[in-house]
Amino acid sequence: MAIDLETGSSRPRRVYPGRAVAARAAALPRPEGAVLFRCSEPQETLLRVFDYWRARRGGRRWPRRADIDPVDIPELLPEIILLDVVGDPPRFRKRLVGSAIVQKEGSDTTGRWLDETVNPTIRDEVLRQHREATEQPEGCCYTVEFAGADGKLYSYQRLLLPLSSDGERVDMLFGGARFLPAIKTDPRFR
Repeated sequence: MAIDLETGSSRPRRVYPGRAVAARAAALPRPEGAVLFRCSEPQETLLRVFDYWRARRGGRRWPRRADIDPVDIPELLPEIILLDVVGDPPRFRKRLVGSAIVQKEGSDTTGRWLDETVNPTIRDEVLRQHREATEQPEGCCYTVEFAGADGKLYSYQRLLLPLSSDGERVDMLFGGARFLPAIKTDPRFR
């Protein structure tokens, strides 16, 4: 069995056939220096994801996974994420990763554990945010900003919303990620 030297995993990374070079070229770079996380209100596509989740919830605390139907939201699917919440303390397995997210990550991490796929320099904070989403009645939304080695400022927004099959405990997270265009920064401000 081959080992992926980049991730250390024995599980092969899935990349769309014929798009491997394009996916790697479009992928977000590793942060150079500090990464800023700030709570934010969902914008644009993610606001539509939130509105869909809220409508599916009805009068319940959280919607069930069965309430979320991709047929209802085909235009949102490229930016959708769905994660299993497993154990206590919770661990997160990526059940669905939309194609726009796959393109920015550079590979399809569907089926993999979040803690194995996140940049180690920000892993603890990202996992904390996912745990927070399991504890908040309406999930959480963060905007993430960082400078890349290429001198550009990158940012994206991540929305995480709880799902519950029994109405008592959160067993999945539903949401999305929206990537903003990179901005060339002035080297004096790096």
